Amino acid sequence: MKIEDYVLHKMLGHAGTVVRFGQRLVNGNYLPTLKVRLPSSVINSKGMLVEDLVSNWKRANIEDGVAHLPKSRK
Repeated sequence: MKIEDYVLHKMLGHAGTVVRFGQRLVNGNYLPTLKVRLPSSVINSKGMLVEDLVSNWKRANIEDGVAHLPKSRK
């Protein structure tokens, strides 16, 4: 994933745009994180920055304001 990709949180279902990368210390190891800006409609404000492990996000497509997972390639 890269900056400006649209992603969907696997557990929470929130979708937003990747704005930064980070890291989190877990069990003595630094693991990569994504910092994602959620749209204002999710939280009724100007948007919120959420950070979670990269493994908790999936790349998604946005159509008409709704997140969709990319179609699998056969």
